[in-house]
Amino acid sequence: MSDLVSLRAQCAYILSLVCIVTSFPAYAECIAHAADLSYEQDELYDGFLLGADGCLYDPSQYSIDDIPPVLPVEPAKSKIPGVFVNGKGNTALMQLENLQLLADTTGLPMVGIHNAARVGWSEFTAMGPDAIPTKIVRENILRRINADIRIRIWSSSQGTFYVSGALSQTREQLKDQARLDLIEIITTGGAAPFWIDGPRYVHYINKQDPVPALMGPASFFAEPGRGAVLATFDYLNEDPADGCADNLQTNPNDTAIISWLMGKVLVKNAHIVCVHTPFFEEFDQLRDLSNSDEKTMVNLPLTQSVSAPGTSAAQLRESI
Repeated sequence: MSDLVSLRAQCAYILSLVCIVTSFPAYAECIAHAADLSYEQDELYDGFLLGADGCLYDPSQYSIDDIPPVLPVEPAKSKIPGVFVNGKGNTALMQLENLQLLADTTGLPMVGIHNAARVGWSEFTAMGPDAIPTKIVRENILRRINADIRIRIWSSSQGTFYVSGALSQTREQLKDQARLDLIEIITTGGAAPFWIDGPRYVHYINKQDPVPALMGPASFFAEPGRGAVLATFDYLNEDPADGCADNLQTNPNDTAIISWLMGKVLVKNAHIVCVHTPFFEEFDQLRDLSNSDEKTMVNLPLTQSVSAPGTSAAQLRESI
């Protein structure tokens, strides 16, 4: 009898161990680390998912919700990660730095969909509707909204082309167009002029940055999306000591004139993500100022820093 009791106790113990082990989350497999990649190797990871510790994950196996996100320094405001699609010439390591910056600024966990750095003119020739980042963004948008879960996507510069294209493809594949309202889009230094109606938009426009004014959501021919808020500010970064302007890698083989200008003049001073983050306001606070049919222009003062709170809704309304 004692042997039977002992056997039952052993079985119960083994069963409890199995339950504990199977309750642990299954972690995605890290394919490579951002810090280990050369500029030339970066192109191999176009469209890959980027998460905590600079790990890159195969987008054919995992979604943005399967990988450990980059966490903010302070406790996160939400368990659902935001998504960031980086701009031209950014390596995975540079994108990782921006993910941490966005996480700390917004208080949200962040994951990346990588727009790989490329050599020469391939930076521009790889931007068609069949681009890998466009496909991965679209697939993750559809996965989220079909599960009735909101998705918030940040994109910068060239990355906005991939997000804009993914939204157009999402609309074509989506039966219930009302679900587009689950998509929240934030652009910084946006280069894409055309945005479908349905999602909720905030486009940050630095008046010192010619890209959004000449070819992006603030250009003459742009369609920034119904009800879009264009949040403008005026800032030129001239202090490389602040960590904003001096950490940029350059591609020594990239001789394209546009690329040279972007690297030497535009990127460091007015165009990169860190120039925009001091002006970020709560998404919902800005969107509450939106005219449901037309675009809304809001002028942002420099309001957020380590010691200064954000702008009140009343102050923002006064700036319209």
